[in-house]
Amino acid sequence: MAERQRILYRLTVEPESGARPAARRPRGRAEHQVMSRFAGVFRVLGILVLLAVLAAAFGAGGVYWHLTPKLPSAEALRDVRLQIPLRVYTRDRKLVAEFGEKRRTPLRLDQVPERLIQAFLAGEDDRFFEHPGVDWQGLTRATLHLIRTGEKGPGGSTITMQVARN
Repeated sequence: MAERQRILYRLTVEPESGARPAARRPRGRAEHQVMSRFAGVFRVLGILVLLAVLAAAFGAGGVYWHLTPKLPSAEALRDVRLQIPLRVYTRDRKLVAEFGEKRRTPLRLDQVPERLIQAFLAGEDDRFFEHPGVDWQGLTRATLHLIRTGEKGPGGSTITMQVARN
């Protein structure tokens, strides 16, 4: 039997010129089992990673599909109309009274004192100019605090997120 395998090996592997290929050490049974185990583990890991990527893609698509009908159009967001109270004046332009739920006076940014802007940023979102609207460091900090203590602690939302929510 071994002689027959040697002849078949020579017929299929050895070139016609008579030069012999470098001899390969045959794998032992234990070595073969270890290699096949590694291959199986990597195959399972690859399938798990693929399933996780697919689940994340379907989850993101589901969230997008669920939220899209509820979002306002970009034009509606650009056209901001504040609820300005009804103001009653005398003939000589003196304010008599204001009526309304919300008393807002629209201001341009250059009319707001710089110290007030700094105070809002210090109290609400000190990294306002360093993130694109979502502060991942703040969210991570708030999540870790919630996991450790079970209570809400330092805020993870940014000014941008608060404006979007309201």
